[in-house]
Amino acid sequence: MDAERATGRVGPERLWSVRAVRHLTMGTAPLLVIGVAVFIVLTVHAANLRGDIRRATATATATVTAVGVVDGTETTTVKWTDATGVARTGFPVYAQHHGPQVGDRIELRYVPGRPAHVYTSGDATDRELTSINGSVVLVVIVVVGAAAAVAVRIARRRLAARRSPTRVLATPVHVRLGLIHRAWLLLTDGDRELWLPVCWDTAVAGLLAETPVLLRGRLGRGLCVVDTDDASLWASGPLRRRLPLGRHIAVTARWSKGAASKRTAGDATAPVPLRRQARGDAALVLAAPLLGLLWAYVDVLGPVGFALATAIFAGILIWAPSMYGSDPT
Repeated sequence: MDAERATGRVGPERLWSVRAVRHLTMGTAPLLVIGVAVFIVLTVHAANLRGDIRRATATATATVTAVGVVDGTETTTVKWTDATGVARTGFPVYAQHHGPQVGDRIELRYVPGRPAHVYTSGDATDRELTSINGSVVLVVIVVVGAAAAVAVRIARRRLAARRSPTRVLATPVHVRLGLIHRAWLLLTDGDRELWLPVCWDTAVAGLLAETPVLLRGRLGRGLCVVDTDDASLWASGPLRRRLPLGRHIAVTARWSKGAASKRTAGDATAPVPLRRQARGDAALVLAAPLLGLLWAYVDVLGPVGFALATAIFAGILIWAPSMYGSDPT
């Protein structure tokens, strides 16, 4: 009971009153919207391609008579005889070095009455459809995985908030590594020093060095919640015993009852709106076009694939800071 009185708070807060939950919601929503939009675009495009292939109901065995390369695309000429005995010529398209050679015999499908529209295994249409199917699977994995990760994080932190507390001393530390800004707590428990990343809250800015707090949860896995006088601070990652990488800015003023009272009276913990924190998180989106370009390089969807991949990576880069914590100060 003495530990409960150390911070003046008893038990877990209401879910929506925890800033980490609101930050998670704000960061996850764009990824879900973008993911659903990209999923719809890809599935509609795949359905159109399948419709084109389904209309090619006639089959034949063709002979490759010529292969030429124009702007990195192989233009292949094939000849065959249709069901009526008429000689036909078609031009299936393949990626460079991925098509058949002159003299090869291949199975093809063509649209009756429109024999120029031919489809074969491994041609551009087949490869595009395969790429779309793979992209759809990845989008589903990303969106469902992100939503599940958020749900699990909330559930596990809520369970941690109900565990018996341990009284420790906490010092807030701002850590910057490139464009990534995170809030950490240096926890002191006797002779032990532990580093815990936390989801930022106004209460973090209100802490002084070695402020008494209540630590709840399982330290070994970082499933922790830190109770202060003002809020519950959720761990945004696993507990560490070593100094985190990056530039460190730590509070130097030590805690005492008098210092804490003066800090409160001076309104040193003015709230930072979530909108401002979201604008800071959005800086990571600058990397989305580069990641989209890398994806387009290994994909065959061209400019469309680049645009869709950039959108998905933008959603992931908005979601990641809300999941792993960001410091708007």
